[in-house]
Amino acid sequence: MAAGTITGTAATAQNSTLSETTQAEAALTGSSNPVIVVPGIGMSDVALFDDEGNQIQNDGTFPDQWRVLNLSTAALMDDIIKLVPRVLLTLFLQKDMGLSDIVREYMPDMFKYATHDLQGKSVENVKAVERNYPLSQYDPDARNSFFNMMPMQNYADQIGEDRIYCFNFPPFCNTYDQAQRLDQFVQLVKAQTGAEKVNLVPLSLGATVTNAYFDNYAQKQDVAKVVRIVGASDGSY
Repeated sequence: MAAGTITGTAATAQNSTLSETTQAEAALTGSSNPVIVVPGIGMSDVALFDDEGNQIQNDGTFPDQWRVLNLSTAALMDDIIKLVPRVLLTLFLQKDMGLSDIVREYMPDMFKYATHDLQGKSVENVKAVERNYPLSQYDPDARNSFFNMMPMQNYADQIGEDRIYCFNFPPFCNTYDQAQRLDQFVQLVKAQTGAEKVNLVPLSLGATVTNAYFDNYAQKQDVAKVVRIVGASDGSY
């Protein structure tokens, strides 16, 4: 591939994360290019943002940040007293006594932070929490979260945490929008490190985003090596 080398070290799902990461470290050893980890679904922090790009609180279960689902239950809880009889009657009589109405009336609002339009855009403006800086600048909580996801401390010690980045993306999104963001992130990492190329380490569904990136941006030849870890390269089913 013109963009670089895709290393066949995608470990099987039965292997431990530590074993998978050890294979990735071995594949990356000897390369001084900065590394961009593209995590899997549910491994990136996301939040609600206003129109100016400022992170704001929401009325869901997780008011600041979350990873997959953030349910908005305020309306349901306000009406819970009048809804309980419908649920109990449905269970007791084994026929719909208003349960379907509850689902129809309250479910859309409960899942509003996971709602997208037909173009895959978040209706509520939910976005990934971007960390446009290397691992060496992460706060302790974010750093611990990274190494829990990717136990690659040995490799980090070799290359330096200032050469390791993580590209975050929301769990529900338009894949090619995230591919465009990944290209922008690659350019940012190159500018910050002075490197001509980067190495990509996609994990799980991060491989789907990486594939979309190569669909549109392989001709830039910005990637020297790709090391997949249990890569879901064809998406999920």
